[in-house]
Amino acid sequence: MNDTKWREVLLIVAQLRVQFELVLIGEEKFRTGMIFPAERLGPHVIADPGLTGGGPLHYWEIYALRVPRWIKTRHAKTGVLFEDESLGKSFLAHIRALGQLPVEVLAEYIYVWGYGEPFRGKNL
Repeated sequence: MNDTKWREVLLIVAQLRVQFELVLIGEEKFRTGMIFPAERLGPHVIADPGLTGGGPLHYWEIYALRVPRWIKTRHAKTGVLFEDESLGKSFLAHIRALGQLPVEVLAEYIYVWGYGEPFRGKNL
């Protein structure tokens, strides 16, 4: 994926304020991403503190980003715990509107793959 597409995907993440995790090139595990203002997204770099608090980040450094398909939440009136799929569905609809992207929908997460081959089954 190029810088423009990553920026568009991350703008959607910022606008929807969805929970996300990412893994950088050379890393083996996903890290929890921080909610961020869209103003941090430059043409080629994400301003300090980046997406995980580690400093500025170039888009080319992102290997993959994943968003949960659902989150467990409680119904406001009944208190019953349920799996809310609304944010995951909204995120997927928005990124599909961007055109062809390296997206993979699995049981628990929606993956957006960056530069390189997907992990496909590696335990992250």
